[in-house]
Amino acid sequence: MFRHYGQTLSIPIIKVRSKQYTKEIEISYHNNWQKLHWRSIESAYRHSPYFEHYSDYFKPFYEKQYKYLTDYNFELQEVLLDLLEINVNISKTNAYVKECSVDLDDFREVIHPKPHKSAVDNQFIPKPYTQVFSNRYGFIPNLSIIDLLFNEGPNAVSYLQECFANV
Repeated sequence: MFRHYGQTLSIPIIKVRSKQYTKEIEISYHNNWQKLHWRSIESAYRHSPYFEHYSDYFKPFYEKQYKYLTDYNFELQEVLLDLLEINVNISKTNAYVKECSVDLDDFREVIHPKPHKSAVDNQFIPKPYTQVFSNRYGFIPNLSIIDLLFNEGPNAVSYLQECFANV
């Protein structure tokens, strides 16, 4: 899910039953959400300093049809980590593990779709950077990683490090 200047871009899903495994969540293509999302992203960021540099990395996610939301998310995550030059070893589990028995960082609750419930507030303190519409709306923190990349480009990693370093 991306937030762009008052517009939330979320991927519609096919709801099979009230409780289903995350890996079973399928993406719905009944409406043309991909085209609408990409138009919104282009409209919001085409005049940003790094849109031309990064847009080709993101456009395929609005053209290719993925069956499962997890596949979409994992591929997008790989692209983002690559662009940010972050080398981490990510592995999937076969089952949900409530508490890790090994010494691992557990980030499952760090980001939450409802901002008032986000645990990230304790760990991440955003600093203002120039955004496309900042002259109209001021700085809007926590929009999306593409907002940061399109506006800050290669400085995005340094920005993130600074925001975590001040905690």
